[in-house]
Amino acid sequence: MVIEKIRLRITCLRHDKKEVLARRHREHRELRKKIMNIEEVHNLIKAGESQNVEFKNSFGSKVIIALNAFINAKGGKVIIGVSDAGDINGVEQSKESLQSWLNEIKTKTEPLIIPDVECFEIDGKNVVVMNVAEFPIKPISYQGRYYIRKNNSNHQLNATQIADMHLISLQYSWDSYSFPNIELDALSTDKIDDFINNINNTGRFNYKGDRWDVLGKLSLINENKPTIAAVLLFAKIAQRQHIRIGRFKSHTNIIDDRQITETLFTAAEDALTFIKNYIKIEYIFEGDIKRKERWEYPLDAIKESLLNAIVHPIRYVKYWLICKNKLGKLSNGVHPVRYLKKQKTLSNGVNPVRYLRQ
Repeated sequence: MVIEKIRLRITCLRHDKKEVLARRHREHRELRKKIMNIEEVHNLIKAGESQNVEFKNSFGSKVIIALNAFINAKGGKVIIGVSDAGDINGVEQSKESLQSWLNEIKTKTEPLIIPDVECFEIDGKNVVVMNVAEFPIKPISYQGRYYIRKNNSNHQLNATQIADMHLISLQYSWDSYSFPNIELDALSTDKIDDFINNINNTGRFNYKGDRWDVLGKLSLINENKPTIAAVLLFAKIAQRQHIRIGRFKSHTNIIDDRQITETLFTAAEDALTFIKNYIKIEYIFEGDIKRKERWEYPLDAIKESLLNAIVHPIRYVKYWLICKNKLGKLSNGVHPVRYLKKQKTLSNGVNPVRYLRQ
């Protein structure tokens, strides 16, 4: 999947490259802050390095890496001639050296970075400030490597992070792409029809016509092929996604568990049924013919937490646990959702996956 993401990224970059770069530079110029004064530079140096400020004693590869990290994050400034501790040591510079620095930055970055450059004399010493704004389409590379700014340091991105950053900056998501080697006949028409009926029954939408046209309007079909989201939701045979649920006597003693391998709608309902089997329910009679049910935990809160574990983000494996006094999820480590005894405000989205909440 990582290789597929990288291929998608390369394809996107090649498509109308000149037009994309021209638009990128126009937007980039609009975001730039073009004027600084000595007092502002003094204040930046006094405040120290941060999410958007870095000090360098001299120009070199680390300056370009910092610019690359800033442009892939929220933008920032590299102040050259200042030590990491904030001491102003100054730097030798001239028009020729500045032009040489800019040329090196442009030739070693792809697409090229063109920072704003301003020179200041502070206490008789030269300081150069290079400023870049966040680019709208990411990531930008330095000699084939990609960096991002986190807190006050620069981090190299791995292959998955590179692909995800590019898709996000283009406002695409991983599940919006066609599922490899899967055709429309792999989708269950019964599941699709149930989905459309459930949407229409909410009263907020009224989709009519051919089921495939409806999926196309919802961007669940791409070039007459099902997207990854469509396969996760409607496949006749579930792919590799699983939900793993366990009932725990203690944090280390599991007394029941289940792995659910199903499409997302069915998997979510099966997971909720499993949870309901192990929480208490109270029946209340208030004079009406029909009794009222009161669950130990609000079902809407449980459903919301369970669906968040599935959808944010969608991964191949999710773990949910049931303990004596709490419910929770395991995902990338232990992150328990404790004591779900207060009703949560539910969110409504337009992504079809979110209709699991209905």
